[in-house]
Amino acid sequence: MDRARTCEGGGAELTQTGKNLIKAYLRYKNEFDKICRTLPRWKGLSMELSTRNEIDCEVISVETGDLAAAVKLRTMKPVAITALIIKEAAEDLKLKKGNKVKAVIKATSVNISSKEEP
Repeated sequence: MDRARTCEGGGAELTQTGKNLIKAYLRYKNEFDKICRTLPRWKGLSMELSTRNEIDCEVISVETGDLAAAVKLRTMKPVAITALIIKEAAEDLKLKKGNKVKAVIKATSVNISSKEEP
């Protein structure tokens, strides 16, 4: 943004680069919107997940408070988890097939999706 030098304030104006960026964004957004309207598989885009760490579960309890709910889940079948670690860590831990280890999962959240009708 370029700012006009005035005592009254205001006077901010987009640079040509800023204007070009907004134009490009709107052009891509319009194209994306067209695709979403014409391809049936895109209709549920907001519910599709790109992550592979989805685990089928059964809700075993729901404890609700004033602002949040704690939902306890049971996995429906045994699952395999893949951890991507640096080679040095694997060597330090002396990891080999058959070792008994704990998977410590660090995540910002666990989300739940449901296909059942309410």
